[in-house]
Formats: sequence, C-alpha cells, structure tokens
Amino acid sequence: MVVFRQKKIITVKSLGEGLVEARESLNLTLSLVEKKIGVGQEYLEAMENGEWQILPGEVYAKSFLQRYALFLGLDKVIILKKFKEETRGQNFWPGNKNCKFGITPKNLRCLPSILRRLAVIFCAVAIVFYLGLQVWRLYRPPKLVVLFPDDNYITCAGEVKILGLAEEEVTIGVNGQEITADKNGFFTIDINLNKGLNVIELEAKKKHGQTTVVYRRILVEEGKEPVAAR
Repeated sequence: MVVFRQKKIITVKSLGEGLVEARESLNLTLSLVEKKIGVGQEYLEAMENGEWQILPGEVYAKSFLQRYALFLGLDKVIILKKFKEETRGQNFWPGNKNCKFGITPKNLRCLPSILRRLAVIFCAVAIVFYLGLQVWRLYRPPKLVVLFPDDNYITCAGEVKILGLAEEEVTIGVNGQEITADKNGFFTIDINLNKGLNVIELEAKKKHGQTTVVYRRILVEEGKEPVAAR
C-alpha cells in the first residue's frame, strides 16, 4: 500500500504548476485521478491550468481542490491559501450568472461531473424502460371482451348472437371459426345451439404474442324464456 506524505508547494510556483508537478512525480494520469477521486478530468485540467472560471463555482472549486490536494499528499491548508491569493480580486463566478444549464459542451461544464453521470444513467434507464415496454406490448396477451351473452346464460332459443370486442391486429376465432372485427374492434357471430349445455370458445391471438381464450357456457332448456343465470 502506497502511503502519500504531505508535501509543500514551492511558493514561487503557481498553484496549477504545483499540482502538475505533484501529480507527475507520482506518475499519475488525469484519467486515473478522475476515477480515484470522482472529479471530472476537465475540472482537473482547469485547476492545473488556473482556469477557475471553468469550474461551476467557488464552493465547487475549493471542494475539488481539497480532494485533489489530499490525494496528491499536499497540505490542503497551504493549497487553499494559495488558491485564495491567486483568485483574490478576480471575478470568476459573478453570482454564477454565466452558469446556465444547456446542452452545449460549454454550458455542460457548469454541471458537476456527478450530475452529468446521473443524467447519462437516467437516459440509459429510460431507453431500457421504453424498449422493455415495447416488448411487453408485443408479447402480452391481447384484450378480448365478450359483451353478450354472460357466462352461464340460459335460453330456449336454437341460436345465440355473440357480441365481443378485441384490440387491433389480432386473429379472432369462435369455436375454431375465424371471424373479423370492424375498425373499432367489435365483432358479432351467430352460433347454433344444441339442447343442454353448450360451451363456446372465443380466442384472440396476436401474430407474435400470446393467446387470450374466453369461454361462454350456454344452457338450452325447452319451454323457458332467455334469462341470464345468476
């Protein structure tokens, strides 16, 4: 395990030059430092170049600078003192008026690195969710509703008119017979009935999806008016 000893930056050098010298003495790249301390490489470069206006604000600048200094084994007290001396009288962050949240690379510099990473993660999750929703819609069972008759319907008639509703782009079958629906999804078909219990099978099937099956049981009795069983 490497132990960093605190070093002092030679006062005749600028703060940025001292940071570069300390980093290079440890054979560290900016990309490696970014991974270790969670500060974006563009901000690390800005601190080394003394381009403080690139950072999103003075609070962020001090926070990033302390993190960087501690990682390099530098004295953060001296670092912050040097930072105060070099930025004294400078108007790098005039109320952060220049920090506008936009989509251009220049404006994105005003966002902390972690926020941009969260935005990328959010976009990736949104894309995965959208694709998952499309797949679910493709393979979920189709909608099929029998509007008439109710299940366990009792009648004395020799036939019954089936009325139903199905979603678009499905194949509808009634007792194995394929039928078509109108543009609104409604369909009807007359079914001949036998005395006793009749079981009618209605099926809706998507081209690439599952199948929905609904049954209607109809009892035909002699000498009785049509009623719905309870």
